[in-house]
Amino acid sequence: SDVCSSDLVLGVFGFLVDETQDLSYHEQVSIYIRYVDQNFAPHEVFLGFYKTDTTDGLTLTNLIKDILNSHGLDINYMRGQCYDGAAAMRGSYSGVQSRIKKDNPLALYVHCYAHILNLCLVDLAKSVSMVRNTFGTLSTLHNFIKASSKRYAVFKKVQKESNTEYGKVQENLIKVNKKTLKSLSDTRWNCRIEAIRSVLENLKTVFQTLSEIESTDSHSGSDAASLLRSIKNFEFIFCLHVLREILVLTNALNLYLQSPKSNYATVKNMANHTIESIKSYRCDSKFNDLWILTKNICDENKLDPPKIPRMSKVPNKHGGGNKQPVYTDVQHFFKINFYLPLLDLLTNDISIRF
Repeated sequence: SDVCSSDLVLGVFGFLVDETQDLSYHEQVSIYIRYVDQNFAPHEVFLGFYKTDTTDGLTLTNLIKDILNSHGLDINYMRGQCYDGAAAMRGSYSGVQSRIKKDNPLALYVHCYAHILNLCLVDLAKSVSMVRNTFGTLSTLHNFIKASSKRYAVFKKVQKESNTEYGKVQENLIKVNKKTLKSLSDTRWNCRIEAIRSVLENLKTVFQTLSEIESTDSHSGSDAASLLRSIKNFEFIFCLHVLREILVLTNALNLYLQSPKSNYATVKNMANHTIESIKSYRCDSKFNDLWILTKNICDENKLDPPKIPRMSKVPNKHGGGNKQPVYTDVQHFFKINFYLPLLDLLTNDISIRF
């Protein structure tokens, strides 16, 4: 309240709201205000977390009005409202933004751009089967190892032995021991880059852990064997390396979108820069570098080379022939069916949504 009254010299402000479920399964609403000072420098003030029993448009609107009143903020001075794309928030008739606009038509609604970027990545995961399968395997791997203290103890033991085997000094041992498998999140996509990195850094450890569980655990051995077949696979490892390169670029944009100092002009420039950076990977040299890197890892770990999946054919009574085009080699197959569609889909989606 003190910050609002002393710094809000121009009177007008924007309002940012998001809701999530906490560990006790209660809906918590986080609320910020955003404004500029007399030098037009942007500021954000966190007003707090507020518990709510329901998340319908009317309840959230009343909650927002009560919070504004408690901080001495007049809703008529609101010039912007920023929410995610949930129907209760952005609904044109009974959503929060439409109810606020009835009281103040000048309160422009803006869909949160960090959520928009997340939607671009969600579309990517849904549209490209290799990406969807890779994230599914990552989630299964994390849940399998972390769900059991016994299996997690095997992972840490193998990690420590693997590190000692290579003769690392004690300082590095401590550092490596801190690198563990990371969980995925449907809403925080920057967690996914950390999950990918953690698996790539612990790839041999994961192989050895699952092998040991398979041979020693009568209860979970079959699950470990199935999971091991899924990750000791060229497609999985190649997809991890490609996603790591691409998500590093989108993660930089994601972090900037969460900065209190960001504005639309700089966000637009950052989005364009991200698009151009992703497009720069659409060349043979970048693809070949990632292909060779993955092939070397597979050769080092004695994994099977990549293969073109068995192609379905049109029945002879309907004319015969292949349903899919004939690929010159397996490298061409991965480029046409995974690498280029991934890049094109992501750049087009960001271009349209931003």
